[in-house]
Amino acid sequence: RRRPVIVLKEVLRWDPGLDVMLSRLPSCFLPARGAGRGLPARVAASAARLAALGALVIFPEGGNWTPGRHLRALTRLRARGRPAAAARAAANRHVLPLHPGGVLACLEARPDLEVLIAAHTGLDDLVSPALIWAAVPVSDRPMIVRWWHFPAAIRPAGPDRVQVWLDLQWTIVDSWIDARKADRKSVV
Repeated sequence: RRRPVIVLKEVLRWDPGLDVMLSRLPSCFLPARGAGRGLPARVAASAARLAALGALVIFPEGGNWTPGRHLRALTRLRARGRPAAAARAAANRHVLPLHPGGVLACLEARPDLEVLIAAHTGLDDLVSPALIWAAVPVSDRPMIVRWWHFPAAIRPAGPDRVQVWLDLQWTIVDSWIDARKADRKSVV
């Protein structure tokens, strides 16, 4: 019975099907990188408008994981003089590094919100249209999903503490994916 508000890249509107569907839902479309510093404020405004049964869906990694995106993210972090963030990202091999601005703004605007962190694995190697097409139908590839629920009362408060908490959650997600991949290798 939840009514989602989805935060996603404006470029996804180029897909006619997504545009028709998501333009009819209360969505928060974000322009391309570097299009302005007001992006966290837009996400916070969407969070502030959530109704009682609302849910804000946000992808704090900013895109789907691929080996190339992961490598480019590491390179960007190092080039920006962020060695600690680059080291964390390198250790988390199965997830992209977080872009926490939207999540931090959302939780600051609505400290009463519960957080649900979702992770999935099973289709990870389908990282290009050609690989997806070759894998159709994907009935032989079970997708495993896990989520963690955090009521507002048990989450840390303050942006610095929330940032540390988010980094820990991302490490847990990465470890969970790593364990699932190990399970699949042991079965094969």
